Amino acid sequence: MELNGTNNQSEVRHESWTLGHARLKARVDLLQKNQRNLMGEDLDSLSLKELQNLEQQLETYIRHLILKKNRSMLESISKFQKKCTILNRHVLGFEPIWSDVNGPVEETGLIYGLGGLAGSATSVGCWLGLQFQP
Repeated sequence: MELNGTNNQSEVRHESWTLGHARLKARVDLLQKNQRNLMGEDLDSLSLKELQNLEQQLETYIRHLILKKNRSMLESISKFQKKCTILNRHVLGFEPIWSDVNGPVEETGLIYGLGGLAGSATSVGCWLGLQFQP
């Protein structure tokens, strides 16, 4: 009698695993189909409504990518402007170059004597591609 009960439990577990596997396989297949569609593949079988939904998804993804890219570019520009300001102040004699926002000169890679190379604050601004008035 115990063997029969054990067999039933084993069969139930096997059916559960089989059903779970089938669900996961169907989910993977759907995700792979969606990925191919997002890559522009296998679009012939899509209905007009599915194509419109795909277009909307792609537009949303593009907006997020553009926002992320713009945020990253603005951060880079801000860091560059801070470094240029520090270099310009150093060349004009307002503060030493080692007061860089990123740490000591040795860590930032900034070089002593840049002012001697450039000659004046205006030429440093031109050398860095900046326009400012001293």
